[in-house]
Amino acid sequence: MAWGYFNNGLKAFVIIITYVFAKPSIEDSLDDTTGFVFYYIFQKATSTSIARATRLTAIILLPVIFSKILFNASTSRQTFASARDQGLPFANWIGKVDAKRDIPVNAIALSYVIS
Repeated sequence: MAWGYFNNGLKAFVIIITYVFAKPSIEDSLDDTTGFVFYYIFQKATSTSIARATRLTAIILLPVIFSKILFNASTSRQTFASARDQGLPFANWIGKVDAKRDIPVNAIALSYVIS
């Protein structure tokens, strides 16, 4: 899991540096009809190609989605451990392990609902 955070952080740093150097004027970015400044910048960086800008957006959103999954996995583990030690309200419900799946479903669901 630590390698996942490191890998996604490294990719995010490269994306931010690239994004800063590809940025056109701020006024034009804010006046774009799409309403998404990052998408306008991607269109300008890829010679106004909508398909390329969409692919670039998908490439950037995938690490964001994977980071969210890693975050929720870590949060649910910490929530389960705290509930198991009776450190949370409703600890018996949160710390209950599903017999069929052998995982703490309630802790996972709680972390997804809160985040």
